[in-house]
Amino acid sequence: MIFLELDEIRKKIDGIDDKLIELLRQRLDAVTEITAYKEKHGLPVDDSQREAAICRRATERLGASYAPYGEDFLDGLFAISRAYQQQCRERTKRKREAGQEKEESS
Repeated sequence: MIFLELDEIRKKIDGIDDKLIELLRQRLDAVTEITAYKEKHGLPVDDSQREAAICRRATERLGASYAPYGEDFLDGLFAISRAYQQQCRERTKRKREAGQEKEESS
């Protein structure tokens, strides 16, 4: 009986995890768009003011008992987003350089 209840709770967590993974994929898709915009307008990857505002909003929504965990979660999410932005920028730079090399060799 106890293990059946544990299995049901774990299934609930698995469903939540599946949703989180899909949301992460969607977020990274949006980060790709943000990266292109920032590159076009010469903006840096880091935006600490925006990150702080998001953390404040999350803290208010989560309440005192969950707030520290929300901050840790968001800190990790922001680190992932910054790393992905850097990767996108490097990929764009390599493509640009490859295109210039093609033009020079033609």
